[in-house]
Amino acid sequence: MRNWDIKKRVLFLALMPTLIITLIISFYFNYSRVTQLEKSMHEKGITLANHLAPACEYGVFSGNMDILTNIIDKTLRDSDIINVAVSDKNNNILISHSRGKNLHNHKLSVLSYFVDEQQITFTAPITFTEVEINDFADADNKAANEPVAIGYVHVTLSSISTRILQIDSLLKGLLIMASGLILTIILATRIS
Repeated sequence: MRNWDIKKRVLFLALMPTLIITLIISFYFNYSRVTQLEKSMHEKGITLANHLAPACEYGVFSGNMDILTNIIDKTLRDSDIINVAVSDKNNNILISHSRGKNLHNHKLSVLSYFVDEQQITFTAPITFTEVEINDFADADNKAANEPVAIGYVHVTLSSISTRILQIDSLLKGLLIMASGLILTIILATRIS
């Protein structure tokens, strides 16, 4: 650096801090976005399983497969869900429906060809709690009955749309970082 002329020194002094700050900020925001998308997918799976469990309670308790079929078919309308299964308390599958490959729509983009699909299954217990109807509650009998698991809901999500969003976010972050660096280089060369 001692043998550099003033133009090279100005370029170096202008670009080095900008490059370091840009890399740090870009890495931080890209990492935050990717982990937030991953967390969002897991929260969606947990929420879906937890909401389906009470809806399936009567169908499992009564053995009514029509009710369970109706619930599962409506759930499969979400493009991220590829399979919904309901099992009994011994984890024997009572009913299971999957989305066909041709129905698997993820707003096809160029990025979908570079993404490997991962399937993540979320499980929630279907509980049955006896409802005690008593007009005169005893002071000694205030403890509620513990919920009993009569079955389980298994929701399998595809990670394709999440991965596409993650790659898209990374590419946009890199594009913004490169644009900022190019602009800084242009300004530094003009000033020097």
